[in-house]
Amino acid sequence: NSIFYQHLGKDFIKNAFIAARAADGAADLYYNDYNIEQNNAKTTFLLSMLDELKAANVPITGVGFQMHVGRTFPSIANIKAAFQAVVAKNLKVRISELDVHMSDDRTTDGVANGTMTSLSPADALLEKQRYKEIVLAYKEVVPLNLRGGITIWGINDGESWLIPFYGSPDWPLLFNDDFSTKLAFDGVAEALLSP
Repeated sequence: NSIFYQHLGKDFIKNAFIAARAADGAADLYYNDYNIEQNNAKTTFLLSMLDELKAANVPITGVGFQMHVGRTFPSIANIKAAFQAVVAKNLKVRISELDVHMSDDRTTDGVANGTMTSLSPADALLEKQRYKEIVLAYKEVVPLNLRGGITIWGINDGESWLIPFYGSPDWPLLFNDDFSTKLAFDGVAEALLSP
């Protein structure tokens, strides 16, 4: 129910893709959204919309997943299923925004269950594993010709959008405040280098 939908109707998305293609005939054009990796009702709605766009010959190349995920939520199974559903439509998959919200893990229903005051060594290992499993899931599910890439959403922890947004400390990225690498960096590197 965005301002665009309110004023332009449902066709605003289709029209945006058509205008973008007119502006650049060679650009990859992505529908980019958040919480679609959860493989939930929003994902189902997205898939229906993709079918409508494709049936109308709208020039869409792929889907961008804004993945501001928790330490365990959503599950890797749901992430894989969401990727696979887009792949099944022969569209590219791009992780357009990735960070791991360490200070606010969520239960399977997405409800916050507490905050942290520091990133312990055990938490750092969990973060490494979370990043690694996400990148491995991407590589496993998305064929090479449909990979649009992975973007980490920020450089170092101290500059993460999550800190002012939630008003609490967090350690969601690959680099510490001083730009030294974290175990999370190693997790991403290990996943990218794996066969």
